[in-house]
Amino acid sequence: MILESDVRSDAASRRAAGPPAPPGPGRPTRGSTRSLGPVLASVSAWDADPLGVPVLDALDGRLGIALCLSGAVAVSQDGADTVLREGQLTCVDGTRPHRLAALVPSVVVVVGAEHQRVGLPPEGTRGMTAAAWSGETGVHGLLADTVGGLAADLDRLGDTEGNALGLMILDLIGCLLAEQLRKRAVEPAAGRRLLTLKILCHVRSKLGDANLMPEHIARHFGISLRYLQVLFAELGTSPARWIRDERLSRLRDDLADPGLDHLPVSVLGEKCGIPGASQVSRLFRAAYGLTPSEYRRAREAIRESAGGPAPGAHAGSATPVNVGDRVKCGPESR
Repeated sequence: MILESDVRSDAASRRAAGPPAPPGPGRPTRGSTRSLGPVLASVSAWDADPLGVPVLDALDGRLGIALCLSGAVAVSQDGADTVLREGQLTCVDGTRPHRLAALVPSVVVVVGAEHQRVGLPPEGTRGMTAAAWSGETGVHGLLADTVGGLAADLDRLGDTEGNALGLMILDLIGCLLAEQLRKRAVEPAAGRRLLTLKILCHVRSKLGDANLMPEHIARHFGISLRYLQVLFAELGTSPARWIRDERLSRLRDDLADPGLDHLPVSVLGEKCGIPGASQVSRLFRAAYGLTPSEYRRAREAIRESAGGPAPGAHAGSATPVNVGDRVKCGPESR
């Protein structure tokens, strides 16, 4: 059994061993950015810059959680202001203007995910952005230690480990946001969004069940199918469409992993809850413009032409190329 204390102590020791040193005065900001399955992760060392810049542009509209690994960073968004100290977390929403300022040379780790995959629409993050949260205990501590460990390990993770870690980080982000919403549960909107996060966490754990249906989800949570549809409508989708898109996104992550090339597409599809090779191919092509086999070949062609690691791996300061980004950003909502 893996104990929380074991996870946290191991992550804390790795975090302490390997963060990039903050740059000296006048040196340029530097860092690494990499996709970890459903999560975009970035480790950055910043010069002191009292004026501040929107340094999280790499989030590209994602919902981000930032951890101050060392130094002090001023954060402003949605009319709120805070200063992140070492070991503190905050939420920053990439869909709206924000400002971060390194008050002293600092190292910051950021993880971001699409709002729909997290289960919180952009307006749902208002009231949570630019608030400093302690990364010492509970789910905040688990997320801080896991994210902090990326400072040492981001460039060393294999694709399979990276995808698995990204899924774990996505769940931890959902748990952290659910805890914040729980404090505001007296507000009707906050209560609905808290329920939505719980539902999505449950659905992710059942994605491999090809018989998972919206009716089953509604029954599990003791709500009507109509109310379930209302909750997903706030994310701009429907229950069935969200399940399909999440399955296809997870399948795409698996297909992008060279370590899983020995598994037939049909096996990966069944693992994601999509039975039958023909159905896997049809749904994947409709979403991404390529069949799964074509997607794998395109990934290999990009890797060979670049003469480097497979898409999703990172080297130096360049942002990695994701085959999916060359086709479409995600499953189409139809």
